[in-house]
Amino acid sequence: MESMVLYTPITFHNDIGPCMGNNLVYRNMPEEDKIAWATRCLANWPCVMCRRRYSDYCPEKWTLDKHDTTGKLMCIPSDEYQGPCTGQTISFLNYNIAMQKQWSQRCHAWWPCDEPDLSNMPDTTLPISMAATLYRITH
Repeated sequence: MESMVLYTPITFHNDIGPCMGNNLVYRNMPEEDKIAWATRCLANWPCVMCRRRYSDYCPEKWTLDKHDTTGKLMCIPSDEYQGPCTGQTISFLNYNIAMQKQWSQRCHAWWPCDEPDLSNMPDTTLPISMAATLYRITH
């Protein structure tokens, strides 16, 4: 049986807050649960820097259409994808990186990250306080 990781949350007011003293089981926590917890407990999850791998044919949650007969390497959304471009089929064959970035913003679909060097990064599975988040943004 896998042991669960427990963490006592950090809140905006270091020693007070709506969730202070509560244990949080965050391993395999769905993203929507993390968002709800962060909102309720006045805490944030640290950002992870990501260098996108635009050399992949399709963004995450999109797959290469194996039934495509045009030879254009068409990408189709998987059932996992819930963005505004559901139902579309698209080829990124002639897209440059700027075009891929624009499409990502419009369709809320992202190319995967290259494996980042996390040696100097905080543990992104742990939430951080709002004050720490604001400090990182401004410095």
